[in-house]
Amino acid sequence: MHHRKHGDAAESMSGKPPTPVRDPPGIKRISPEKKKHQQRMVLIRNNASNIHFSLNTVLFAILSLIVFIGFGGFVVTWMAMEVGTVHRIKVDEGNTGSILANLRSKNQHNKASPFQLVSEEAPECRKLDSPEDITLTLVTQVSHDRLWMMKHHCERYRNEESPPNAQHRMSIAVYSNATLDDVRKELREMGCGVDHKYGKPIRPGLNIHQENTKGTYASVEVSVLDAKTYGAWDNYPVNELRNLALSKVKTTHILYIDVDFWPSDNLYEMILGTDADNTDDQNPTTYPNNEEIRKYLFEDPKLALVIPAFQVWRQCKEWEDCRQDNLPKMEATRNFKGLLREVANVIDKSVTVFDPTNRGGHGSTDYKAWFSQAPGSLVDIECLQSNRYEPFLMVRYCRDLPPFQTAFAGYGKNKITWIMQLIASGYIFSQVGGTYLVHYPHLDSASRKSWNGKLTKTDSPMLKKDSKRGKVDQLFVEFREWLDKTLPSDLRRLELCDDAQNDDGKLWVETTKPEID
Repeated sequence: MHHRKHGDAAESMSGKPPTPVRDPPGIKRISPEKKKHQQRMVLIRNNASNIHFSLNTVLFAILSLIVFIGFGGFVVTWMAMEVGTVHRIKVDEGNTGSILANLRSKNQHNKASPFQLVSEEAPECRKLDSPEDITLTLVTQVSHDRLWMMKHHCERYRNEESPPNAQHRMSIAVYSNATLDDVRKELREMGCGVDHKYGKPIRPGLNIHQENTKGTYASVEVSVLDAKTYGAWDNYPVNELRNLALSKVKTTHILYIDVDFWPSDNLYEMILGTDADNTDDQNPTTYPNNEEIRKYLFEDPKLALVIPAFQVWRQCKEWEDCRQDNLPKMEATRNFKGLLREVANVIDKSVTVFDPTNRGGHGSTDYKAWFSQAPGSLVDIECLQSNRYEPFLMVRYCRDLPPFQTAFAGYGKNKITWIMQLIASGYIFSQVGGTYLVHYPHLDSASRKSWNGKLTKTDSPMLKKDSKRGKVDQLFVEFREWLDKTLPSDLRRLELCDDAQNDDGKLWVETTKPEID
């Protein structure tokens, strides 16, 4: 594996560098080369006779203090040592939050730009008091013709400690001709917890962003975007729906997934749960103690957790939604043992990693490492195989989180651009062991059908440029240029791998961006 190039660790939301912590057992966060280097550092550190090293350390601290005072609080370099890990933190004008605040102000004055820098509907970012403050909402969007899939989401994302029909928190945005009441009725009939409430009656004007704040809100928040007055179905407003669902979130973190990717059983427990969450004596399940995941998320607000994705291939030869054949395979993959059994079935070959022919989409996820990961452990995504990487993530939800760009509607580039902006803003990724998503093999949507139209790669550049795909690709190039001009390059902590593919070769428009060797 490539040595990761994350660079500088994130500062806390308060502007102070987080206290470095030792990597716990079961979490791989360094390369073998770096491990050897750190072992040498430990030997040096433990050598009491090495006075020269100690003097250099003292001199370094004094020099850093002088630099800090001389530049009025502008810290050039800050280094902290622990046995087994080294963290380097670079502080620019106080912290990353202040940089984004300045950039946000400039971007607000640029009325001509179709792109947004931050999530304006989200609460202001602040440092959490402790890892125990971390709470999670699963966020998704869906067109009404696929609303039936929510039954399976609700079954898998059940909160077993709560009353019947209660999920862990979810926020759903639905594109529909139906009313909100009608949509809620359908979800209720599916067994989704649209009526279950958390907390006590809310006080007027109370900020209910924290889980432990005394407020009342549904375990499943439902929003509807009226399709009758909005637009054509082949220009599906996917990012507007995503932002709408995000705007209803009242937890510190979100897990965004598309509705056609169904969660594995006990996904929430695997990430944030502990053994105490398991109260079923008849069907005991051991969950890892995930205090360490909470600790990492608390220490680095720009750590995003990757949930690996798999897929079930369509179980009928005809081009139709043979649901009666597809659903048994989806059910067979609900737990980890079932997934392994289906993936190992070389005769059937009906379950694989998601979109295996598209290296860019999910190829940066280290599936080989994932199959041997301990449940609930983390392995860093050290570098990117492609700029088109688009995993499903758990991430901190506050104003600094980039929004989904609403300029992208219909099929193409709508989630890739979000991931690109996260990376440019300084987020890093770690994949979670033992939990995953499985894609249902649905038919192409109206938006997907209009993506290429009847054109192919061999058609003339002029025809391709005027096509739906060509126009989206041109918007993508403009977005990338905006991103390069808006966000300082030194915010970035996750780089391309040495052997990353050239993504520009897949665009249907010309670009001046240099190719990857």
